[in-house]
Amino acid sequence: MRVVKGKSFYILISLLTLSLLVGAFVIALFFALALFFYCLLFRISSPGDESEFSNQHGILLAPCTGRVISSEVINSEKYSTKIVMKIPWWGPFEIKFPCNWEITQIAKQVTAPTLSDKRWYLTEFKSIDNIEYTLCLTKLSRLSHFNYWIQPGDRGKKAHSLGILLFGGIIELLIPHGHKISIEEGEKIIMGSTVLALKVQED
Repeated sequence: MRVVKGKSFYILISLLTLSLLVGAFVIALFFALALFFYCLLFRISSPGDESEFSNQHGILLAPCTGRVISSEVINSEKYSTKIVMKIPWWGPFEIKFPCNWEITQIAKQVTAPTLSDKRWYLTEFKSIDNIEYTLCLTKLSRLSHFNYWIQPGDRGKKAHSLGILLFGGIIELLIPHGHKISIEEGEKIIMGSTVLALKVQED
């Protein structure tokens, strides 16, 4: 009888432990799904005041909502400045074009000395003035996921959606010569509203 009672006790403990583990897994899964749908449904985009600059040429608007990590002078043959921006993991996650645009190239993974160590989803586009810019994603977390909404040859207006970067990441925008940078390191930016740079008028 003692042996039977001992086995029953261990079986009961095992069942309770299994129940606790299954319960913890279900609760964790519930909160993970709740967070995912919250981010997907409510934090994809944030409204920006686009009307003030939507029809003005030579103005680069912030492609995302977040914070400026750095604004670096690179002075390469093609570009003069690299603006590095961070989208927080809680969003908003949408990425928009900073100017009127036409896509010239899209590459999922590239290597270039003007970019950071890890580079994904490089997008080269030119403005209505035929000025070329490059935007890419870097230092993505394991949770980050990017969805492209454009293809090479597509064209559109300023503040048109490029895609969404779920759970945030780092964005780099390469700006060519002939622009005056309007933001500083640590500054908070709002997608489609904050002015990043102005094209210098040639005499």
